[in-house]
Amino acid sequence: MIAQKLYEEYYNDLYRFGRSLTEDPDQAEDLVAETFLRATENSLLLDQLTERERKAWLFRVLKNYFIDIYRRRKGEIYLEDAGVFSPVIEDNTLEKTAVLDLLNHLSPSHQQVVIFRYWSGLNSREIGDLLSLAPSTVRYRLSVALKRLKQLT
Repeated sequence: MIAQKLYEEYYNDLYRFGRSLTEDPDQAEDLVAETFLRATENSLLLDQLTERERKAWLFRVLKNYFIDIYRRRKGEIYLEDAGVFSPVIEDNTLEKTAVLDLLNHLSPSHQQVVIFRYWSGLNSREIGDLLSLAPSTVRYRLSVALKRLKQLT
C-alpha cells in the first residue's frame, strides 16, 4: 500500500515540519496524522505521481491543513497563544500581537513565504517545492513582503 510506504519514508520529515510550524509535539502529530489520512484517501492519485511529487504533495497537504486550522482559530487566539508561529518572541505578549498584526497586513501568499522562511527556516527552493513555485518567485514574494512590513513599521 502506497500510504504505508509514504509513512515509513516521510513520517520523520513531516513531523519535524509540523513541529516547526506549531512548536507543539501533539499538534505536530495531529498534522501528520491528518496528512497520512488524506494520503490514504488519495492513494490512486499518489500512485500516479513521481516520488518527488508525492513528497511535495504530502508537505503541501500538511501546510494547507495547518493554515486551515490557523484560519479557523484566528478569531479565537488569546494573547497567550498568539506566539504559535514565533520561536523568536517567547515572553512579550505585546510583541507577539504586533507581529501577528503586521502579518495580517500581507496577502496570504506573502504571509506564507514569510512564515516558511523565518519561522520554519526553509530556503527558497524548499518553499518553492511546497508551494509549487519557482525559487525566484519565492524570493520575489519575500522581498515584496519585507518591503511592505518595513513600510508598516
